[in-house]
Amino acid sequence: TGTFLCCRSAARRMIPRGRGSIVNVASTGAFLSYRPEDGQVVPYTTSKAAVVHLTRDLAAQWAGHGLRVNAIAPGSVE
Repeated sequence: TGTFLCCRSAARRMIPRGRGSIVNVASTGAFLSYRPEDGQVVPYTTSKAAVVHLTRDLAAQWAGHGLRVNAIAPGSVE
């Protein structure tokens, strides 16, 4: 919900200006599946996949208003 609310708040200011850029933070976990022995990652990976899909949908919806919506997806770090 937080990612959506932040995007909506930013877009309300950017759309009247006719330009702007929103960058969401996802994770490579959004594109992967894990075995049970890797731990309880389902809530995390599911929420990051939702961020990716939200980003794609908002990019399509708001492109005509001059907004760019993208996401970065960092990987794991030891």
